[in-house]
Amino acid sequence: MRTAQYFPLVLAATLSFGCGASGIQIQAQSATALRTVNDDAVELIETTCEEKSAEAANNANVSTDQAERDALAILETCHSIKDAQHAVAASHDTWSMALLAAVAEDEYDLQALLLLAMSVVRLYGEVVPIAAQLDIELPELPPIVNTLTGGGE
Repeated sequence: MRTAQYFPLVLAATLSFGCGASGIQIQAQSATALRTVNDDAVELIETTCEEKSAEAANNANVSTDQAERDALAILETCHSIKDAQHAVAASHDTWSMALLAAVAEDEYDLQALLLLAMSVVRLYGEVVPIAAQLDIELPELPPIVNTLTGGGE
């Protein structure tokens, strides 16, 4: 389930709430920003995997058998990258749904929500070195996400 389209509603709803609203607003803005980065990463991964596997399969400098093995090796790495990326998306959806529930119920456990955010960031960080195996440089986390989770430089 993709929940990014609900974040404008979350943000609008939090404007009318009291003290905890700023924490929820920051989390909602972070979740929206991270969703955008993650969607960009998915597109980059898909495009690069298709290009690199096609290049390997069509490499005229090696035998047909070797080209096939090379293409399969790339596809295996791509499969690992995609599996890790799907874990990021699923974790993000869990965080997003928790944010929506917190706003709907007007009950904010900011610490629990922060732990969910940190889980998404950790999983995204696990995708980066796998993607680097194919020279895929994933987008950096947005500053608001690093501020929220204590990450970044």
